[in-house]
Amino acid sequence: MSFTNLYDTILARVTASNPGVDLTVTHKTLSLGAENATTGVPAVSYSAGDTITLMLFSKAAQQILRDTGIYVKSDAIGLTTTAISEGDRILDQNSNTYTVVAVKPNPVGDIMVYYEAELTLLPAL
Repeated sequence: MSFTNLYDTILARVTASNPGVDLTVTHKTLSLGAENATTGVPAVSYSAGDTITLMLFSKAAQQILRDTGIYVKSDAIGLTTTAISEGDRILDQNSNTYTVVAVKPNPVGDIMVYYEAELTLLPAL
């Protein structure tokens, strides 16, 4: 398996084993505002959200990633070709909200293949 087509290989494996699966999620970008004069903590806000394609794998779905060298360390991992950042939020099709706690870019030379995001599930409100 060539690293440059690893994302497409995993995507094909996921869609073949789950026909009709919807891989779209809502990506909400974190923005930091002015700092509070007393605490020094910046105001936090999130964008309304953009729809992106993200393959989300929980720890229970770890076997799908077999032979890829990818391991789910937190609650879930997300693979996407869209640039995302730490602190952003992901809302999935089941109304689960995740916080992006780490992002690992996976380039080959000057070509960005995909981003690997470590995700933590937020409690339901």
